[in-house]
Amino acid sequence: MNIINVEYLNGYKSGESMLSADADYLGKVRKIAEKIADFSEEKPIVLLSGPSGSGKTTTAAFLEKFLDENGHEAHTVSLDNYFRTVYDHERETIDFESPSRVDGELLSEHIKLLSECGEVNVPVFDFVNAVRTEKTVPLKRKHGEIIIFEGIHALNPETVRFGDESTVKIYVSVRTRISDGFEVFEPKYIRLLRRMCRDKLFRGRDIRETLYHFDSVEDGEVKYIMPYKYRADFSIDSFIPYELGVYKTDLYSDLLQIKDDDRISLLKRLLKEIGETQPETVPENSLIREFIG
Repeated sequence: MNIINVEYLNGYKSGESMLSADADYLGKVRKIAEKIADFSEEKPIVLLSGPSGSGKTTTAAFLEKFLDENGHEAHTVSLDNYFRTVYDHERETIDFESPSRVDGELLSEHIKLLSECGEVNVPVFDFVNAVRTEKTVPLKRKHGEIIIFEGIHALNPETVRFGDESTVKIYVSVRTRISDGFEVFEPKYIRLLRRMCRDKLFRGRDIRETLYHFDSVEDGEVKYIMPYKYRADFSIDSFIPYELGVYKTDLYSDLLQIKDDDRISLLKRLLKEIGETQPETVPENSLIREFIG
């Protein structure tokens, strides 16, 4: 268990220290890319999982980049495109976090075909209308290439029904805990702050709405995602030491307006002693750009 105190985090304010923090994360991803390249003949499929707010999308993008640089062209496929259509009569009762939302049969068939250098037509999901469209994107794996499947259920055997012998499995999440000298804050609160920023900036949701959705998201993580992290060949802690300062700048005034929620009280306490970091100072290749733009 990695526990970092607030005083240590406040040391990450200069451009040099911020670049160093990002370099540490990128170094982890690069080393894993090198390992994947070593086993590309036997294991051409990468399954990358992690809970909401873990930085899966950015990690998959950098993994693809480093594999390309290593001479193994890679392609990333989001499991979100394999979601099943949601019909009107299901909207009130459906568990949106369940792996049954993913068409595991089609997904597993496509993984098998791609592992054998076959061609598939990846579906395209319309998130606004919650419909799998008729549009597809053709994808064929050539010999030596690697396909990365990224999504919250990528390590769940109910979703990916394909043999372990042809896949490399990666679990990404915030693993670091923060101490203010009195209490240790769990990683889920950092992921919650990430979601709050992303929802506020790009999805038109205020922090109360994010909190409302986070209950079901967290329940789904406990039931469907975290029980399978033991299957991972590699794990990545995606915490960036200066990120809390950015969230304080973007969110703290909003948090102060809410008085009646225990989780908000925890977040305010977590951020209280953190110095602000202006979003424009964040390096362009930082993982937290996934949440702040």
